Amino acid sequence: MDSSLSETERLIVSYLQTHSPEECMLDKISLGIGKSRATVLKYLNTLYALSILDFKIIGRNKLWLVRDSSVPSEKNLQTIIAQRTQNNFSSLVSQASELHDLTLRRLVLSDSLDNSDQVILTINSDYTIISANQEFQSVFPDTYSIRDIILPEKLKQFDHAIRAAFLGEEIELTLELQEKPGIIRLFRLSLFPSKEKKNFPYLVIIGEDISFHRTQKKQETLLYLIRSAVNIESRDELLSLMMTGIQDSLLSYRQGLVLLSNHTLIYKTAEVTPAGLQELTHNIDKAASLCETQIITLENPGSFFQEFPDNSDLKYLIIVPLLEGEQTIGSILLFTDHEVNRVNVEYVEIIADEIANFLKVQRLEHERSELIHSLEAINRISEILNTDGNEASLLGNSIDSAMEILGFDVGCVYLMDEDMALTPAVQRNMPDRLRDLCMSGHFSSLFDKACQRNSVLYIIKNSPEFAALGPDIEQIGVKTILVLPIRVGNTILGLLNMGSREEKIYYKGSLDNISSLGMQLGIALERTRLAHAAISGNHV
Repeated sequence: MDSSLSETERLIVSYLQTHSPEECMLDKISLGIGKSRATVLKYLNTLYALSILDFKIIGRNKLWLVRDSSVPSEKNLQTIIAQRTQNNFSSLVSQASELHDLTLRRLVLSDSLDNSDQVILTINSDYTIISANQEFQSVFPDTYSIRDIILPEKLKQFDHAIRAAFLGEEIELTLELQEKPGIIRLFRLSLFPSKEKKNFPYLVIIGEDISFHRTQKKQETLLYLIRSAVNIESRDELLSLMMTGIQDSLLSYRQGLVLLSNHTLIYKTAEVTPAGLQELTHNIDKAASLCETQIITLENPGSFFQEFPDNSDLKYLIIVPLLEGEQTIGSILLFTDHEVNRVNVEYVEIIADEIANFLKVQRLEHERSELIHSLEAINRISEILNTDGNEASLLGNSIDSAMEILGFDVGCVYLMDEDMALTPAVQRNMPDRLRDLCMSGHFSSLFDKACQRNSVLYIIKNSPEFAALGPDIEQIGVKTILVLPIRVGNTILGLLNMGSREEKIYYKGSLDNISSLGMQLGIALERTRLAHAAISGNHV
């Protein structure tokens, strides 16, 4: 084979000559010679134009082969090569000038087509995309064949239209095109046959995205949901309204979940298996980090839901982040058995914004409420320290007030003895099982951590620290734990361990105030000890 052929061309011809026909499709040629699909496709078309190669259509693929007239004889190939290399400076100058003019014209034409809000492309007889404007490339990136974005069930309809267009008809049809796996857009496509009579016929396709043209009812539903959300105060009621509205009118789904950023489920249409939730975690975190919707093709959908093992026909998972500014605070997860329209996904994103805004307002109100409660607790204990005449009961009264105002159901106090060991001293509303856990040292690791930090330790259900305590705590019904060092200066005198059956959300300001309660309880403890010492001395 003559060296005047480019290296890639020689590689392709050599590959085709030495491999069986089933190995001579685009993907396998690309893999075999180590070149990209786009590069191989370009040179295949060049060699085809030079009559060195031919192809056969097998299903949806081309089977490439070297023309019989060029193999094994080198004569025809040498003639073609000679024709390509018989160039003098004059012809090179002429060709360079022609290329220059074509390049300028291409830039002008590209700018004109790129300014259109319609997708514009040309395809040849095997559906390969020859050229496409910027709008098409932005909506359907890395698309080499128009077949790649046609839904399988629509291929027959599209093939019929293409054949008619190549016979000279101007065709118009409405078709759903696949933007990405699971996401479709509705287009009105106009197919125009090439006017020039050339050896290589092609079609011009102009497409208008009409996804929004049929959405008036959906927009009315969306407006209704947004207006209704204004008057709702309960998170559960809001989620039920929004998720039902999505299901009934915006985007039909089989199963739906809503999670907070710590993967806590706050809405579900079915019970999720632990393994299923763990399997989803990576994709949820990816959508959260990117702050954008992700469409996932499901590989083992039957493993997600305990109550519905027949969900094996689920095809896609749509993950829509709940965004507060540039931070993800949760996610909507929709499981579907069909492709969904891009516009409908955008409507769900609007609903997600409404849910995120509700959660933000709820968080701010809760933060304000807990901040006020922490300040009230500080003021109440100050009042007890300043006015309570019974010094011996100062610590008990202070603990009762702190637990009541902060909203904790159970609690116990551990005091540091002379050997720096914590021993139980005061208990409030402790169930027998919880008392047994405390006495057995079940919370020792938490107490050690609180002592090391010398500040309040806050643990909530679904956190790693809470999970480390084992299932007993959750079975008792405790969802929030506060471990508060009782101290004088930096010296820890004991710990107040409190539990709540509510999932309480605290932020830095509230936790700082609660931590300062430890100083007040330290004063109450010292005065109570002095009072008991005085009473003991009087008895002596």
